[in-house]
Amino acid sequence: GINAEYMGVLNAGDEFELVVGSARFVIQSTSTTTPQPQPQPNPKVSTEFSEIDMLHSLVFPSISTAVFGFDVDQAADIATDVISDFLKKNKENTIHLTLVDYPAWSPTLTAFQQKWKEKNGDPRFCCKIANIADLSIWGIRTNTIVNAANSTFQSKGTSGVNRAIHNAAPDLLSEAQNKYKEAKCGKCYLSKVNNGCPLYDNNVRYVLHTLGPNMNPNRPNCLYDDYGKGGPLLRTCYQETFKMFRELVIGVLWQSFDPRTEKWVDYSRDVSWKIEAYSISGKTGELPLTIGEQTFWINVTTMTQRNSAGGRRKIRKLEHPVDV
Repeated sequence: GINAEYMGVLNAGDEFELVVGSARFVIQSTSTTTPQPQPQPNPKVSTEFSEIDMLHSLVFPSISTAVFGFDVDQAADIATDVISDFLKKNKENTIHLTLVDYPAWSPTLTAFQQKWKEKNGDPRFCCKIANIADLSIWGIRTNTIVNAANSTFQSKGTSGVNRAIHNAAPDLLSEAQNKYKEAKCGKCYLSKVNNGCPLYDNNVRYVLHTLGPNMNPNRPNCLYDDYGKGGPLLRTCYQETFKMFRELVIGVLWQSFDPRTEKWVDYSRDVSWKIEAYSISGKTGELPLTIGEQTFWINVTTMTQRNSAGGRRKIRKLEHPVDV
């Protein structure tokens, strides 16, 4: 039999994947009383993980390998290729990409870890056991997570990551449905997490929804093991997700208005990151910043910058291609 204590908390009707040898089974839970194991300790405790680290961290599941039935080894091979390319192009040491899966005996974690060891080994990517909708108890801090969405952005009749994220932010999927209507395979869609839900309390501010290719004949748009089509679609899923992540938080730019020249002036990348991290932190008051030899105070509520003499100027966040 299967020892249920390794499965975490399952709602009645939830499905999870079980791989035995070359066979894959999708098991449906009928119990809601399964105990949750103690979280694994994480060396990146809050005192070591800065707000910039949290801003530049992306936590994501393995796309399409659960209920959609995409071959785990092929998925890990494709995903780690994209991850490797992304990290080679983006040199910032503050970037952290984390693939999470649950439970501990999931073959997905093993497959990704092995592929990454063979290909790259860059420590900015890692795999961890965690519930993506409740990361704080696992010692993981991030402002952005990825949802393995379905085509209708609905939680009814779904399971796994999509259900867990919906439960932690009940308005999220309905807002995505109203905004985007329908998800297309290989695309990425952005949702902003509203205050007042468990996901926000876990520091998550953005959810990137992506719909991966389906190999399960019991789900819509099945490709019936056509990996010639499914492989490129899965690659595009990861590429579009990482592209949106970069535009959203790494490429973010803040500016101040110079009243003498009547022009908007860019803050440096480091300063822009600090302002952005503070603006989405939920904190109130002013953010002190040292620029050169001067100290300024940033107020993201009034959108002003103040100097020590009391002078003020307007600030703004430059709109990037991502529509929040």
